[in-house]
Amino acid sequence: MHSWKYTEKGYFFIEEYHPPGYDGAPGKLAFRVKPLDQTCRELNRKYVYPVGYERNKLLITDWDEQDYSELDFYDLYERLYYIKYGTYVPYEANEGAEYEIPEQDFEEVIQSYFQIEREQIAANTAYEPHERAYRYRPRGFKDAELPFGPYPEVISYEEQEDGTIRLFIEAVWERKMTDHAVTSELVVRPLEDGSFQYVSNQVTGWDNTLEILWYTPRLTDEEWQYYYADIQNG
Repeated sequence: MHSWKYTEKGYFFIEEYHPPGYDGAPGKLAFRVKPLDQTCRELNRKYVYPVGYERNKLLITDWDEQDYSELDFYDLYERLYYIKYGTYVPYEANEGAEYEIPEQDFEEVIQSYFQIEREQIAANTAYEPHERAYRYRPRGFKDAELPFGPYPEVISYEEQEDGTIRLFIEAVWERKMTDHAVTSELVVRPLEDGSFQYVSNQVTGWDNTLEILWYTPRLTDEEWQYYYADIQNG
């Protein structure tokens, strides 16, 4: 062991010793010592952990049902497709690849977890009306995300009068040995059939010791053309 720390929240972090020049996994682990409420654990497993922080901004930006502009629906399409169907999106993530997803297929995935009109989805994506399809570009090396990102933990919750649930979430990031990389309040709406919808998220704090963020935005159209135009023209 190279170093360790125990947090007020009840996490024990350890860092393995690495010799000079080591270039492998971070070698940092987190153990929750103080027990977490079982209901919080169940809420996390059902509503939060499946999407988490990997390659999406659901929990790290402010948004609600009146304004989805801060969300990337391509990121969410990939995450929610797996939750809905139990398999990865049926489009190979080849470098510089571009696909057209039939509008019904794309919208069905997003609308399964958000109360949103198709016009709102189209306004926040690259929709091709003549093809009745959404342009889709899988992430490649140029917009790959930093590995070993955090995982979410629901630390408390409130049941609202309108039937929604407000979840208080903190990000545990072993790589940075912090149990509150970002804190947020996510509101979900359970439905009668056992499914649910995401209603809003509000970021309430960041660990001010962080120098970098794990999330990497997708390439803009200009960046994508710069890197991959030759592939498309070749």
